[in-house]
Amino acid sequence: MNEQERADKLRRAFVKLAGVKANVPKPPNIVVMMAQVAVYHDALNHLEALGFDVEEFKIKAHQIDSGTSGEKYVDRYLFLTLLDAALLYFEVQQRLFEGDPAAQQEPWLTVSGFKGPRRGE
Repeated sequence: MNEQERADKLRRAFVKLAGVKANVPKPPNIVVMMAQVAVYHDALNHLEALGFDVEEFKIKAHQIDSGTSGEKYVDRYLFLTLLDAALLYFEVQQRLFEGDPAAQQEPWLTVSGFKGPRRGE
């Protein structure tokens, strides 16, 4: 896979994750159905195929519940926590991949909207 194809896969994964986040059911809904979890896992699989270790962001079998009708779902807050963590991880990795000099030195300081203390401050 060449650099262009790799960059395209990264963008597609990010867009898919952003799309999932934009469509998570709003309260009073407190669950996310498995169809949406499948789309989320598909985006993570794109990242895995590129060599990123995203296993910890996946929904585990013991985190899936079943309703009285037998439909499976995941707690909304758990889902959002993992989704946000994956997006943040992806953003840091994307900056590293694109050669952002600040990200290569201190990636945790370059996340949009967050500025941590710099060394020596």
